[in-house]
Amino acid sequence: MVCSGKVAGLGGTTFEITVEATGIASVVCINPAGNRAPGQDTEVTVSGTTTPLPTPRNGQFVFSLTSDDPEPLPPTPTCPNAQWTPDIVDVTFTEATLTLLEDGMVSDVVTVPVSS
Repeated sequence: MVCSGKVAGLGGTTFEITVEATGIASVVCINPAGNRAPGQDTEVTVSGTTTPLPTPRNGQFVFSLTSDDPEPLPPTPTCPNAQWTPDIVDVTFTEATLTLLEDGMVSDVVTVPVSS
């Protein structure tokens, strides 16, 4: 997932932006013979962060950050049994929480709906 936006009013010497998003993963299951079958959709969470950055003089910053991929799913309960391998084919995200840290301290937290 890519999250982008603009922060303004920065006043510390450094800042960092983190994002955590939840969504529903569409899953297919691959059996030992390599055949694919629909699996159970499941909730996943992804996150991403900027590195600590120096605060710009004008106190504004346009950002774009990419989250990590979802963690690999366990074979069950998304697939019929432990011999099958789950594969996430798509994720529909529902909301994301952005956290702004200034000088290592939480400055603001906002939760927003996610659009495709």
